[in-house]
Amino acid sequence: MSVVAGATLQFAREVRTVAVEHGVPAALIGAAAMAVHGYVRATGDVDLAVVTDIATLRAISRAITKTLGAAVTFDEPDEDDPLGGVLTCRRDGALPVQVVNFVNERRVRNHNPGLEAIRTSSGDASMPVVDLPHLIALKLWAGGPKGQHDVRELLAVNADADLAAIDDVCHRFDLDEAWRPLRPAS
Repeated sequence: MSVVAGATLQFAREVRTVAVEHGVPAALIGAAAMAVHGYVRATGDVDLAVVTDIATLRAISRAITKTLGAAVTFDEPDEDDPLGGVLTCRRDGALPVQVVNFVNERRVRNHNPGLEAIRTSSGDASMPVVDLPHLIALKLWAGGPKGQHDVRELLAVNADADLAAIDDVCHRFDLDEAWRPLRPAS
């Protein structure tokens, strides 16, 4: 593991600890989670999923700045944003850590796999990782060709994936249409 990778993982753990101290569970998503599930691709940051309100996200931002000495920017959501804001945390010697909030309190409908993905995450207690069905659902929910590519690659390296579990998660979050063309034949 490179020095930057080690420093980045440590930084992500520290950011997660601050979120947890504010009563907000967090789990690893994005390219780092895909690597845990066997598909490694280059990334410029590490992503953590959370579900909280904007006031708590602001408090987490202030605490990260104060206790970790990190620079934090907060991309606040509007009513059209599917996400509830993103904190980008930067510290010398590490890649940025993004805290992605999956509930936008300004939106009427927040039906996404974020909260369930966090609740079902597992692994190292200092850095739980979303499971494969929820990681695939998050990629499909985000949409776009990059997400579809990531799903194909995840399935290629996880030939024994529980397709019924992925079917179930995708169905619960209205992702059947996105999942169907990518689903391998059983």
